[in-house]
Amino acid sequence: MDHTVYGRPDIQRVEDLRGKRVGVTRFGGGLHLAAQIILQRNGLDPERDAQLAQLGGIPEIFAALSSGAVDAGMLTTPEVFIAEDQGLRKLQESLDYKVPYTMVGVGGSERFINDNPELVQRFMRAHLEGIALFKNDREAAQRTIGKWTKSDNQSVLERTWDHLAPVMERVPLVDPASIQTVLDQLAPQVERARGAKADEFYDNRFVQEQERSGFIRQLYP
Repeated sequence: MDHTVYGRPDIQRVEDLRGKRVGVTRFGGGLHLAAQIILQRNGLDPERDAQLAQLGGIPEIFAALSSGAVDAGMLTTPEVFIAEDQGLRKLQESLDYKVPYTMVGVGGSERFINDNPELVQRFMRAHLEGIALFKNDREAAQRTIGKWTKSDNQSVLERTWDHLAPVMERVPLVDPASIQTVLDQLAPQVERARGAKADEFYDNRFVQEQERSGFIRQLYP
C-alpha cells in the first residue's frame, strides 16, 4: 500500500489531526483504508478522533487541501510531489507500514478467462512488456506519465518515475495477503467477505507461465 497523507503547513504530525478534516476518495476505497491505518498507527480512532471526508478523486482532494477546505488529505504520485513543491507537509506514508495490497490490478470474469486463455495470455505478454518498458526506459516512461497526468513539470515527472520504477514488480504475481487485506476491510459491512478465502479471487497461472517460459527474463537484458 503506497498512499501518503499530506497536511496544511501548520499541521506538524499525524497526531495533530485530532478533530480535523481528512480528505479521501470514497469510503471503502484504498485511500480510505490507508487513512484509517495511518490514524490508528498514530493512536487516533478514525471513527471518532478525525473527520474523514469523501471527495471523489485525487484532484478533488488536492484542490480541497490547497484551498483549506480540509486540513489533510490522502494523495498518491504524482500529486504528492506537487504538494511538496507547494509547501504542504508530508505527515506519513502508508508504505512505511508494509501493508500487503494490490495498488493496481488486472481482472476479468472467470468465464471469459477460461473461454479465451490464448487471448488472455497475449494480453499478459503485452502487459509484462509495458512494465519492462516503464522500468527500462526512463524517458519513455516519463513521457507517458506526463501524457496521462497532463503535466509537463519535468521535476515532478522525474520524481514520479524514481518512486514508482523500483516498486513496480517485474513478475506481478498476486499476493494472497493483499486480497486478505481487502477482505478484512470489507468484513464489517459485507457478510460474504467474512467467510471468503483469498484464493477465490485471483489467478496467477498466466504470469507464472510467462515466468517459466523465460519471457519475463528476456525483457530485462
